[in-house]
Amino acid sequence: MRDVTYTAPTTAVDRDVVAEFAGRVYGWVAGGLFLSGFTAWAVYSDASRLQSAEDHLLLWILAPFVPLLILMFGAQRMSPPLSAITYLAFCALEGVGLGVIVSYYASESVALALVATAGVFTTMAVIGTVTKRDLTSMGGFLLVALIGLIIASLANLFFASSALTWVITYAGVAIFMGLTAYDAQNVKKQAMAGNTSWGSSLMCAVGLYLDALNLFLFLLRIFGRN
Repeated sequence: MRDVTYTAPTTAVDRDVVAEFAGRVYGWVAGGLFLSGFTAWAVYSDASRLQSAEDHLLLWILAPFVPLLILMFGAQRMSPPLSAITYLAFCALEGVGLGVIVSYYASESVALALVATAGVFTTMAVIGTVTKRDLTSMGGFLLVALIGLIIASLANLFFASSALTWVITYAGVAIFMGLTAYDAQNVKKQAMAGNTSWGSSLMCAVGLYLDALNLFLFLLRIFGRN
């Protein structure tokens, strides 16, 4: 999904186009998060399902990459029903691994992380939508920071440094807060450029869904520290 030159909507027609496209995008985000949450609950609430998912956790962590890659490279060419099914499959697969992860934390920590995620995500999405500042350059910086975060996380699998773990955790929160604002503004950019196809709405939704999911995981680590 390409970046476009940012132009704030100036007419009622522009605002209607942005509002309609944004409504579709955030509808997909909400639906995907609900499906992931339901799947996580279904895994978490049944001991046998939880044990089975935990025994094959690496598989469930890697499995969502299949529909994600299909969407990344084919969303614009796929039929709307097929792309929708692929997106929902991606969200459901994410929910299986999520169910295992939340089982390691107290329910109070999970609830706090959910509330905090909702507040932070909504705030940053609103900021990204209403700001008149072009966030394109910030997006490039955040992408580099995200790559660094992934490399540091992989390295810490070998070093197992507690201090580095918490640096990564708080850096992750900051990075995905910024990406939420960037991706929210990108929704407006796509609408203003006329990129309002079904595929464009799904790819915008995927970006914001991943922002929310990763915010939750990093905040869960913070709230579940003890």
